[in-house]
Amino acid sequence: MGVEWRPSFPFDHLQPKNGATTMLPKSPLLILLAFLWHSPAAAQTSENLSAIEQIGTEHSAEVEQHGTANANDARLRQSGVGNRISVRQQGSESDNEASIDQDGAGNEAKVAQSGTANVNDAELSQSGAGNIASVEQTGSGGINLAAILQQGNLNTAVIKQQAMAHSLQGNSASISQTGDDNLAEIEQDGSGHNAEIEQDGTGNQGRIKQSDADQKAILKQFGDNNAWTIEQSGPVGGLIVEQFGSGGAMTISQF
Repeated sequence: MGVEWRPSFPFDHLQPKNGATTMLPKSPLLILLAFLWHSPAAAQTSENLSAIEQIGTEHSAEVEQHGTANANDARLRQSGVGNRISVRQQGSESDNEASIDQDGAGNEAKVAQSGTANVNDAELSQSGAGNIASVEQTGSGGINLAAILQQGNLNTAVIKQQAMAHSLQGNSASISQTGDDNLAEIEQDGSGHNAEIEQDGTGNQGRIKQSDADQKAILKQFGDNNAWTIEQSGPVGGLIVEQFGSGGAMTISQF
């Protein structure tokens, strides 16, 4: 329906460039700290890779990756009841990639990515009951990419991005929600914004806030209560809004 979801959880066929794959299918508590620092000579072929799979009840996983001129890659999957994930990635001239898949009841996921002259890429997928997801991306001279897919009941998703211009594509964020309460927020600061929210369910509250230059916002709601807000400040702002449902309420601010 307009929001492109790109799943990337190939746990069975991971081929790390440098490092081992961690497969933990039934651990109720996992804290993984990957502080891997590389010299410039070795960094061209280095990669920090963490792959975690948990199947059971009360899951908790934490991944932290640091590096310079290398790749940080975290891939996590949880299936069960509790399901909590935290990923923090930081690097200079290092690409940060995080992929999270949660299937169960609690489902809380948080991703924080930062860096200089790099690409921050986060993809989160949740199906179940609670479904709370947040992505925060910061950096200068790089690109921020974030996508959240939620299929369940309560569904709360927040994406915050800050980046200076890079080929007018500094920030790109998308949220797709199918379920019941549906709260989605995207906040972008910098240059080169693309934000898209699509909601198909009952509650449907969407908010997009963009500041600085080169902005594009798309918000689509298919459901019942339908409330949304779009705020754009700066030159060259554009927006597209589609509502199909019951109690549509809207606020638009452009300045």
